Amino acid sequence: MTFKDLFSVQSASYAKFRPDYPPALYAWLASQTPGHAQAWDCGTGNGQCAVHLAGFYENVYATDPSAQQIAHAAPHDRVRYAVEPAENCGLPDASADLVTVGQALHWFRFEDYFREVARVLRPGGSSPHGRTACRRFHRRSTRWYFSCTKARSAVTGCRKTA
Repeated sequence: MTFKDLFSVQSASYAKFRPDYPPALYAWLASQTPGHAQAWDCGTGNGQCAVHLAGFYENVYATDPSAQQIAHAAPHDRVRYAVEPAENCGLPDASADLVTVGQALHWFRFEDYFREVARVLRPGGSSPHGRTACRRFHRRSTRWYFSCTKARSAVTGCRKTA
């Protein structure tokens, strides 16, 4: 399966106009992991989530299959950008405390992506995806801010390693 690039043409506009997530979301994500050495923001687009995660993690590895999206990504000392598909990232085994994906999950090949997440997560690491994580955060923090209806159809729960 090849990457269907629908974002490179408008990547400058995407970086400029895409709405941001509430700051409470990043604090909540950081609270889900005991370690804060490495986060992987997959499908980072313009790096919007990656830059915020850098406030909580020593290193953020931010990947996107679109070279144009990465070219328009916000620079940050703690963020390293790479042009890579979600299903095959360059991180070593058991190296990430947190794996995130903003609004790109529905583009991924789920089985291959979640296999890659399992490979890179450290023991005790967290990858809060889909309905359960979204509902939990939404219920506690920002019910008024955004709706999770699109994420509800993608996957059914949080993935956390033992």
